[in-house]
Amino acid sequence: MEAVSRESQAKSERLATLGREIRGHLNGFIGSAGLMLDDPLSASQREQLVTLRTSAESVNQSVKDVLEYSTI
Repeated sequence: MEAVSRESQAKSERLATLGREIRGHLNGFIGSAGLMLDDPLSASQREQLVTLRTSAESVNQSVKDVLEYSTI
């Protein structure tokens, strides 16, 4: 029984580490898009950056939700 508990804990730790790594990269996308949106852009470029940032924020939230669910 203790081995199962240790294995479950190890899986949770690996998932948490992976989640932090993914979210770190996504936050890089979000931050970079935000900085680029401060620059003069064409309407098309602005729309594409807003789409990129919104999509990255959605994936970031999904990863957060999965990590929260996995700890239950």
